[in-house]
Amino acid sequence: MQGMIKAMLIKELLENGYVIGYRFRKMLKQSNIEASNGAIYYHLQNFESLNYVKAVNQGKSKAYHLTTLGKQMLSKHLVLVPKNIEHTMQELGSQIPFIDWTSSNDVKKFHNSVEKLSLLLKNLLEDIA
Repeated sequence: MQGMIKAMLIKELLENGYVIGYRFRKMLKQSNIEASNGAIYYHLQNFESLNYVKAVNQGKSKAYHLTTLGKQMLSKHLVLVPKNIEHTMQELGSQIPFIDWTSSNDVKKFHNSVEKLSLLLKNLLEDIA
């Protein structure tokens, strides 16, 4: 789950240029994703220590604004992701909030997407080896 929260934070920062932890947690909850404040702020503080974001007080909240370095570093490798892998990863991520983990059909569908991604990555490794 930590990796998914980090990935979603990066996505939010790159799309909006800033993030407010409380609002981000609320957005996750609306997508049926539970995340603790500790998990969210751990990544934001790590990004701040790397100078990827700068915390700015906004009333009672802190907004973490993406820095120029942060934009460069967090988006650096995104352009290198092969489109078929990117598409499959987006498909996989978009399924997560809607999966009924007690339904064998839902779990099989998710499993098939994971296998598709695994095959694409295996083929990529063979191509670059």
